[in-house]
Amino acid sequence: MIETKGRRLIVMAGLTALLAGLAPACAGDGARGAGQGRLLIVGGGLSAENEAVHRAFVGVLETDARALVLPTASGVPAESGPGAVERLRAHDDAARGISLLEVTKDDGPLAEDPAVVAAIDDAEGIWFTGGDQARILDVFRPEGRDTAALRAMRDLIARDGVIAGTSAGAAMMSDPMIGGGRSREALLVGRAANGDAPGVEVRPGMGFFPFGIVDQHFLQRGRFGRLVAALEAADRRFGFGVSEDAALAVSLEAGRGRALGEHALVLIDRVGAQRTGLSRLDLRVSILGDLDVVVLETGEVEPAPGKRPVGRRGIVEAAGELEPFGRMGLLRMIERLALDPEQPVRARDEYFTVVVSADERTRFLARSARLDDLCAIGVRLDLVANPGAEAEAARLVAAATPSEGGER
Repeated sequence: MIETKGRRLIVMAGLTALLAGLAPACAGDGARGAGQGRLLIVGGGLSAENEAVHRAFVGVLETDARALVLPTASGVPAESGPGAVERLRAHDDAARGISLLEVTKDDGPLAEDPAVVAAIDDAEGIWFTGGDQARILDVFRPEGRDTAALRAMRDLIARDGVIAGTSAGAAMMSDPMIGGGRSREALLVGRAANGDAPGVEVRPGMGFFPFGIVDQHFLQRGRFGRLVAALEAADRRFGFGVSEDAALAVSLEAGRGRALGEHALVLIDRVGAQRTGLSRLDLRVSILGDLDVVVLETGEVEPAPGKRPVGRRGIVEAAGELEPFGRMGLLRMIERLALDPEQPVRARDEYFTVVVSADERTRFLARSARLDDLCAIGVRLDLVANPGAEAEAARLVAAATPSEGGER
């Protein structure tokens, strides 16, 4: 054990070669630059039985290599840290070196501690648990200042290591990052004045993922509105929304990411989009299913082998009422569009009407008739402000009431 100012690095046996599933996923791609490693961006809600995502971490390191679990984001690190170690070990019995690095939200000084830096220098992989992404930044990049531990993490990536994170551990990957907010309020207000105000909170992130802004729990919590608002606030082109129990496995050297899981990734592209008042028109959205690949600098999507165009079937079920910012609302809209691309699909809430439509840039591919592995490319997304939206936006800005619940 390594003592670190009253804290300790609890070394636990077990793990394997970390992330074998990531290397094959991106093998053979062109290089972006030597010495750049891998990221595993997990959308949260990861089930213990998800072999593909866990193996995408534990399968990449050499046997006996060291890996660290960091529970910094968690409000209950004594539970989440050891739990993550256990789950990772369960997916590779041959693993030998996983450690719990006990740097919690209350341990800011440890980000400069030589023993912590040495542990990171000795590791080939790091797994960040979920919780609140602000806690990670407050410890490792307080007020935008790089700590010794953060510099060591960047060195780990540069020597072909892997950094993974789930939920909050995914959100912190980009710079800037989303700190919190809800879709409707984000579209009405834009960037929040502070962490308690309505809108989307955009703040410095860890900067491991340089291709755009990351969001998590994405389809399940209807977060596309807040990601659009964050992209506008930060003037970024691409947003990467990762679904629950799914992941984006990234090769930084190749500049490519592979989706792991059903409807794993939503890619939002702002190029060519127009803003009129609170309406946003001609955004482009792609949904990547299991094993689909995205070229991260251009947004080009490469469907997984064996996927074929979805045939026109017309609407085969009652339209029903769609909640655009509700659970899986965007996915259900795009699935209906895939079945009848000539008919735009609309869903309305109090302040916005969301429209998805297809044109010459749009493609739908799948292996399954159930569309559970749907790859939707270049769907047009329009967010049209309804009457009353401007007045509500003005009211929210004037009131600036603290948000309830602290959803991250």
